[in-house]
Amino acid sequence: MDIASTSSASTDCLEVVQIKESKDTESKDVPLPEDMDDSTDISCPLCQDYFHEPKILDCLHTVCRPCLEKGVSNQENGFKTVLCPVCDVETRALNGLTGLMNNNTLRGLVEEAVLKDKISGDVSKVRCQGCVEDNTAVSRCMDCDNFLCLECQNAHQRLIALKNHNIVPMADLKSGKITFKSKLRDQNPKCSKHSDQNCCFFCITCEMLICTTCTVLDHCKPDHIYTDIKEAIDCCRSEVGSLMTEAERSRESFQNAETLTEHAESRLEQLNSNAQRKISAKADQEVAKIRNKESQLREALQLVHHQRVVALGKVRINNSKKVKMAKQNLKKIGKIMSRASHSEILSLKSKIKHHLKDLTSTKHDSVPYGLSYVNFKESKSNESLGKLLMTEKWDLKPKVGEENENTNQLDDLIHVAAFPSGNLLIFDRGRNQLRVYSPAGEQMKILPDEVGPLSYSTAIAVVSEDRYVVTSNSAEKGSVKMFGPENNVLFDVTPWADSEELACLTVVEGIPGQEIAVPFKIAVGDREKGRIGLLDDAGSLLKTIPANNIGQYLTFNRATQHLIYTNYEHGRLVAVDLDSNIVFSVETSDISENQVFPTGVCCDHQGEIYVAAQKSKCSKNEIYHYTPGGIMVDTGNTEIKELFGAHGITFNIDDSLVVADCRSLKIFHQKEN
Repeated sequence: MDIASTSSASTDCLEVVQIKESKDTESKDVPLPEDMDDSTDISCPLCQDYFHEPKILDCLHTVCRPCLEKGVSNQENGFKTVLCPVCDVETRALNGLTGLMNNNTLRGLVEEAVLKDKISGDVSKVRCQGCVEDNTAVSRCMDCDNFLCLECQNAHQRLIALKNHNIVPMADLKSGKITFKSKLRDQNPKCSKHSDQNCCFFCITCEMLICTTCTVLDHCKPDHIYTDIKEAIDCCRSEVGSLMTEAERSRESFQNAETLTEHAESRLEQLNSNAQRKISAKADQEVAKIRNKESQLREALQLVHHQRVVALGKVRINNSKKVKMAKQNLKKIGKIMSRASHSEILSLKSKIKHHLKDLTSTKHDSVPYGLSYVNFKESKSNESLGKLLMTEKWDLKPKVGEENENTNQLDDLIHVAAFPSGNLLIFDRGRNQLRVYSPAGEQMKILPDEVGPLSYSTAIAVVSEDRYVVTSNSAEKGSVKMFGPENNVLFDVTPWADSEELACLTVVEGIPGQEIAVPFKIAVGDREKGRIGLLDDAGSLLKTIPANNIGQYLTFNRATQHLIYTNYEHGRLVAVDLDSNIVFSVETSDISENQVFPTGVCCDHQGEIYVAAQKSKCSKNEIYHYTPGGIMVDTGNTEIKELFGAHGITFNIDDSLVVADCRSLKIFHQKEN
């Protein structure tokens, strides 16, 4: 492009700002061009050239007037409709393009860029503007806005009328010691009704800039309320700031919905693959007879999978569009508020507020997370391979004990852990006993008293089929004990010299088929000191991880290699990685965003997190579902509610969910549908 022709007044509307190296330099509301790294800020999004007569549309996009002329439609009732070439939003303007608001900020930035381009090259090519000899310029008069040769510079300094002018060398201009600021950027607009007067007030009633004459004739009190521009801009920034905060929350909501949808799609793919493997494993046992049934199941699964991929894809695309829209609008408004002049901001106030309110009122598409669940349940007969499970629902079978029986065999069941065989280890705090139950809920044995001493805060975890660990807390210390096949003590260690209440335990396991990076085996939580100790299989403390407000329940997510714990008092669910980084810390809540108070926590094979929690500290419990990233989801599950006093929970080898529900042991299986 011809830089010299970009602006008709590139030297007439410039003021010069000298960069001062002092501590009290005042910051400017509008950034100088040197502060702006993105060159596209002064380039038209359509022609990619410097802006020429930039106009601001209702959508807050700025486009060159020549580019806009191609999109002006027929006039209607005195207005012309202008179609934004960037987003296709229509703007109705009185008197066509002339009625559109000029973007003086960008006009000024273009003028500054043009002059900067001119002196950034070979300054010997810059000619004197004070004489007709066409000499090389050596300086610039900041008051006359002219480049001067040496003779004109000397003449300037000799004349009484000009000797006080500020003349700077070309070298200072080229080095950036002296920089320019266009006068257009701070230019006060003329009154639209009284063209000989500058706008110096803002009518709050009409939301428009007015002059002094307007305050007497057309916008006088008490019918109109007006204020000076400084007070109006302060109020405007406050209002826009509040709306941008709300809009940012909406953007975060869209982002969470997009992330949740993506995870639902990923989970659907994982569970679909898992169901495919289960179907194939069963089909291989009786290939000759059941290949046809296998094919039918696969087709049914694929049909459901395809339908759900399409459904989730639509939700993700819609939420992605809303995320993109929110980012673009917030970026546009942020730029306007950070660098536009006061008059421009006030002139755009109603449009800015409209866009922010529209963004805040827009809701993200509800994520049908239940569609991410699909599974396969094998049949016990030879008549069929099994059934596809399309919804994540649970059946209570069996149940051991009754909540209201005083003579119940279980008194205060608070912890449960599963052996690889499916047998269950439970801790009954009321009877101070460790017991072993079968996967069907039948009591197999009560472990001897030598396993203790047990206490109110004892925690348990299963290491292997013949090894388990418990915490033993006394007045003097808290210790971790590992027991072997004959309930013999394999180690009895105190992780820290000041160990007090070791309230939770879990086993650190690698991803199937992979090795974890460090040889951790057991994680123990110190409730009083707010920390987690990582032990090897000999009981040696290898690492301490800070865990503020850790409660009585801790689990290890094998899929993500994160430690997950709950805090009942503060109602929080927290995840930390093995490098001591907090992955997430979220307030536990129900689907209506009401806070709930969590107890037990466990994870399934895909890393989905399940939490037992109370809606209030005196109410019954429910099981809540979270993604591996800590986002609470509603899968439509309504079966695991009205629990009497759920504490410890765990998944068993058959994907059943086992709940230590105070006076009863409840085992939930996936329901056929």
